Parts: sequence; C-alpha cells; structure tokens
Amino acid sequence: MSLHSDLLAQARHLARRESKRPRQASLRRSVSASYYAVFHMLIDEATRRMMSGNDRKPLRRCLARGFSHRNMHRVAMQFAGQFAGGGVSPKLRPGLNGLPLQPDLVALARS
Repeated sequence: MSLHSDLLAQARHLARRESKRPRQASLRRSVSASYYAVFHMLIDEATRRMMSGNDRKPLRRCLARGFSHRNMHRVAMQFAGQFAGGGVSPKLRPGLNGLPLQPDLVALARS
C-alpha cells in the first residue's frame, strides 16, 4: 500500500473513531493526514509520469525529495487562476506540452 493510501486510511479512522462526540484533536489530525495524503499522492503521480517502471522506483524516491510544499502551492495557485485569466507561468508551459490543464487538477488546485 502506498503512503498516500495509508495516510487517507488513517484520516478516515481518526474522523470516525468517536462517532458521538469527536474530540477536536482527532478531527484536526484527520484533516492534517488528509492534506498529507493529497500532497504525497500528487508527488507520486508526478514522479511516476516522469519516470515509469518498477526498475526506476529508487530514482522516483530521489526525485520525490525535490518537491516542496511552497513550490507546489505556487504551482497550484497558477493552475487555479488559469481559467480566471491568470495563466500559467512561462516556466511551466513547456511541461504541459501545449495541452490544457485537466479540469480535475484545476478543481484540486482551487480547493
């Protein structure tokens, strides 16, 4: 099971474990685990698209260490503003190969 799947399972467990009157600490940890699940899922998807194949897994792990919250947030802000006339930075355009952003990715960036 992947890290992001484990984090999502943990988030669900924390959110549901006290059904009548959940503690704030459990709910906050659930939200935090959900955030990190999305963060690690995006990194996993990005590195798999850059380097596919099981034999390249060690390289993907090294590449994954280069992702930061700050830079991912900046890119998300650009993706979220793309349909509002903001556009994507010239540095990011070559990586898109002239393709439009997927609506699901834009929706995620806006959230």
